[in-house]
Amino acid sequence: MTKRILALLLAVCMLAGVMAGCNKTNADPSKPDSSDSNNGGGTQKPDSQTSDATKQTSAKYVYTTDYVNLTLELAEDESLNYLNTLCVSGNYLYVTADISKGVPGGTEGGDDDMGIAPLDDGFAANAEGGDMTLVGGEEAPIEMPVVGDEVASQPADTETDGEEPATEEPAEEPAPDEPTIEPSDPGEWYTSETRLYQVDLATGVATQFAGYTTPEIPEGYQGYTNINQILTGADGTIWIYDTMNCYHYNLPEDFDPETENEWDYYEDGPSTYRLQLYGADGTLKQTIDLSPENGDESGNSKNFAFVDGKSQLYFYDWNTNEVTIENADGKILKTLEVGDNGGYISNFCGKAALQSYTDTGTELRLIDPDTFELSDPIETPANAWTFLASYDEAYDYYFLLNGDVYGYKQKEQVSEQVVSWMDCDINSDNIWGTYALEDGRILGILNESGNDMMLDGAISGVARAEAATNAASGYSLVFLTKTDAANVKPKTVLTMACMNVPWELKSRIVEFNKLSEDYRIIIKDYSQYATNDDYYAGLTKLNTEIISGQIPDIFYTANMPITQYAGQGILEDLRPYIDKDSELSGDALMTHVLDAASMDGHLYQAFSAFSIQTAIGLTKIVGDYDEWTLANIKDAMTKLQPEATVFDVYYTRDSMLQNCLSRSYSSFVNRVTGECNFDGQDFRDLLEFINSFPVDYDYSNYDYNKNPGGAESMKRGLQLLMDAGVFSLDSFLYTLASFGGEEVSYVGYPSTTGNNNVFSLYDGLCISSTCADKDGAWQFVRTLFTKEYQEENSYYGLPTNAAVFNEQIKNLMTIEYQTDADGNPLLDENGEKLVNPKASYWFDENNQYTIDVMTQEQLDQIMALYSSTELVSQNDEEVMNIIKGETEAYFAGSKTLDDTVRLIQNRVSLYVAEQK
Repeated sequence: MTKRILALLLAVCMLAGVMAGCNKTNADPSKPDSSDSNNGGGTQKPDSQTSDATKQTSAKYVYTTDYVNLTLELAEDESLNYLNTLCVSGNYLYVTADISKGVPGGTEGGDDDMGIAPLDDGFAANAEGGDMTLVGGEEAPIEMPVVGDEVASQPADTETDGEEPATEEPAEEPAPDEPTIEPSDPGEWYTSETRLYQVDLATGVATQFAGYTTPEIPEGYQGYTNINQILTGADGTIWIYDTMNCYHYNLPEDFDPETENEWDYYEDGPSTYRLQLYGADGTLKQTIDLSPENGDESGNSKNFAFVDGKSQLYFYDWNTNEVTIENADGKILKTLEVGDNGGYISNFCGKAALQSYTDTGTELRLIDPDTFELSDPIETPANAWTFLASYDEAYDYYFLLNGDVYGYKQKEQVSEQVVSWMDCDINSDNIWGTYALEDGRILGILNESGNDMMLDGAISGVARAEAATNAASGYSLVFLTKTDAANVKPKTVLTMACMNVPWELKSRIVEFNKLSEDYRIIIKDYSQYATNDDYYAGLTKLNTEIISGQIPDIFYTANMPITQYAGQGILEDLRPYIDKDSELSGDALMTHVLDAASMDGHLYQAFSAFSIQTAIGLTKIVGDYDEWTLANIKDAMTKLQPEATVFDVYYTRDSMLQNCLSRSYSSFVNRVTGECNFDGQDFRDLLEFINSFPVDYDYSNYDYNKNPGGAESMKRGLQLLMDAGVFSLDSFLYTLASFGGEEVSYVGYPSTTGNNNVFSLYDGLCISSTCADKDGAWQFVRTLFTKEYQEENSYYGLPTNAAVFNEQIKNLMTIEYQTDADGNPLLDENGEKLVNPKASYWFDENNQYTIDVMTQEQLDQIMALYSSTELVSQNDEEVMNIIKGETEAYFAGSKTLDDTVRLIQNRVSLYVAEQK
């Protein structure tokens, strides 16, 4: 009996997606002043801001999206690890699959970044890293609410008796090019193999290419095989370039595994590199041995890169830095010099091209298949590396940039965005390959685990339930078909400005755009304008646009000067929206951190998580002080060894200046009012404290045994404080465990005011004050505060949703016991149930400290830390540069403290005023 791993459905689901870039005319992504490369499908804001509520999608054409689920038949004891190495020929997609045997329900997905070059003259090859060969170079749960109610004082005791058996974690997925242990290793509990499949583009059904078998691992050896390259011909023939690498452990007869390491006896084994030609029916026609000569087992420098329409083979040798062109019999027809800088053999729209590096960038020259002469250099955009044949007469060729498709007009030397996957309601990070088909459609290989979209349509009952389970593998074929925009309901477009955007947020935008009948969010990523010389060029461009009135509707806060924008009055206060939101108002959120994040009572950003930046000390040393000021730090140091340091020995002036200023920035700068306070006594005292740290640290003289740092040095009296970030409730318990039961106090960083702890806000979203449809923007921005979102993204940060925060507390205060695979509790030597600890810390291999469950005292400690934290960590690059520059002379002894603080006060005040 078999199971379908990738999907059971062969139905085609039809969804309409608005396509990006259709109305653009001069969007050259290689030029910093070009139009946004990720934006489109809707009217761009003009040079003068016209934020009207009727701004609608108005592209000339759109793309409809057809989904065909990829279907693969595997045995019950088999599972898919990942797909790799793709190419297209005619109506078929060729894909290799790494299959685990003996591990039902093994791992899924992978981290491959596979792009596909299109085919012309019947040939295709891997793209974006594949198509080009590099040249050179437990009891009933207890309720214990934290926010607004008293927390239960005793932990619950729970075990999993009677519950479903615990399932083992799936085997860790190997990376595509890493070794997979073959059956020759008796210690392994599963094996894996690589198979080649032919996928029907019309049905998505994958049939194993029966004629091909991977090289056999020799007896007595372990090893792995890999299909490095697949190229197909117009006549249905297929070239497969594969490798096999082996090794073994040459163990002596008296080998003792208890005292010896088998890796000390590791030896390389034989390796094979071969190129095989198969007919369309799977018949093996030819094998070319490319293995190293003279028994050399160190590897092969000769890489197969391309085959042209005349079945001529193109190889690159990174040892000689040469390209050789051979016929099917192995006769060398031509040798080409690549150049000292190296480069690639590129599939340029089905033609072989030498793409080499130059002093100014790259140079692409076609190789004539008859004469082997190189063409004149072809003009290509600077960021173009993967080329696709264009079947649209408007463009000479397509190329890929950040996964999207652009068309290039050679005569005008102009690039235009043709396809934005995000504007087709597809997360571009989930596209593993892109093809241009001869009928004008664009094909994408989509890996979207657990994609409910694939279950849309006329499916019900058992079929839907079974499909929901198997569709979790998430592989499908996506076909984009160009159609008239009049066939798609227009939506109001909201632009989100960002400096890069994470996968999770992209997925949320895709989901929002699919579900919303009225709004579409498009991304304008300013990081695309960064250059090698100016990393902040994109931010400069955004700020210039803001000054001219071109203000985006939404900001993604990562790497954005949000406090500056708040001071400029271009951000919307979100408190009125929260107060009117029945799901988020009242005590639904962690209101204290929201208050701390507010500026003059206004909350300008929504954020899903936060952490607390603080410092920790031994209670017996630091616990008697009412305030943790600089003066009290000096007193506390008298309780330690004479050679003791405040922090770890490697903390220098520069690191302390950065740490102290980021924690106390809002004490000295008010972005809303523009007021600065660097000329007061507090800042003077802070600089004097920082000046007590060394200029640098000589790591070559570091003695770990004498001063290991952190908790151990503190217990020895060699260190007063340790940086301690509370990034989660788990991390809080782990830090406590690292002190082995020693009582500690979270006193925070030294300051002149006693405000010693700061919140760090995780990336969030803001709404601009000029956004014409703020309610529409709030529909998306509010997502970060919701219980659903934070439960799905609970792997980092302390949640701002109170229900999620309380649930985490409840889990940590509930005792859990270790069980076997059948759900039965495991017992120790005394017959007592073994606890599954909430935190543990290994001091050495025989010395471990564990925290079985969070106690009420520990809960009180973390909540006291939370409640006493009033400030938010802020980093202003320009202000920091001013302070660093002006303090250099003071730290060197050539400028007085009075002169230093006066200059800093004047310069920062001027800068802040200019920014308003």
